[in-house]
Amino acid sequence: MSYFLVTLLAFFNTLINCSPLQVLVSVGGIFFLGFPVMAKVSAYTVAILEKSDFNPLVAMLIAILLTIIIAIGFYYLYLRVSNDSFAVIGLAAMLAVEALIISWDDLTNGLLGIPGIPRPEIANSIPSLLFVTILFALIVLVFEWLFFQTKYGRALRAMKENNISVEALGINPNKIILGIMITMAVVFSFSTSLYLWRVQFLAPSFAGLHYLILLLTIAIMAHRPKVTLLILSTVFVFYIPELLRFFPLPSAILGYSRLVIYSLLLIVLLINLSPKFITSSRKI
Repeated sequence: MSYFLVTLLAFFNTLINCSPLQVLVSVGGIFFLGFPVMAKVSAYTVAILEKSDFNPLVAMLIAILLTIIIAIGFYYLYLRVSNDSFAVIGLAAMLAVEALIISWDDLTNGLLGIPGIPRPEIANSIPSLLFVTILFALIVLVFEWLFFQTKYGRALRAMKENNISVEALGINPNKIILGIMITMAVVFSFSTSLYLWRVQFLAPSFAGLHYLILLLTIAIMAHRPKVTLLILSTVFVFYIPELLRFFPLPSAILGYSRLVIYSLLLIVLLINLSPKFITSSRKI
């Protein structure tokens, strides 16, 4: 039962993170690879503050504010560089933050990570944490569904075809992108806190290459503005590799085999879907 609950927690946490990515990457056509930076900064902010006796909820709020600042920084970079350069900058930022975390032993505890992260009262057990996670996932999915029904959601879809037509409707596409990035910062900060309260340990490898490939694969699979497609894509990508646990594979290659599956899926999806979700429209 504990394996089932923990796996379900990880599934809903992944679903939460993929929701803003589906909107920004698949629907909006913005190939943003800097989202692990948001997750890393948010996670270490919460972990360090909680280990310094901050209330977990206060630590999460501070992490949200800091992550929003990072999102605004990425937004201004997006306005000033090409889409290809923006993708490279996001990936470079992830590697830079990871190197900083590993080398700053006094603050982050380096390669040893941060153990013993306390849970708040409202999520002091796995069942209660699962309830909070499912509730937040439902809020995020409903919010995404409502966004797709608005004129801003329709304008985001139209951006991949023609930004000028969107501007003619009196809508600035760049403001929509800013709003999505800020929303992404809030979602990632909250889901990161849920992850830390589940495992109660933060390793420097958190939100690394595996995390990038996993979320990006799901976001690209969910290339249409449908919440149901996002849920099905998350189920497929998350649980198909999970079945490998029940095969007699050596433990030394189990984790790498999962990464190989994600990588192959991403390659196939990029070959077949890249013309549909990567935009070449100019910025306004």
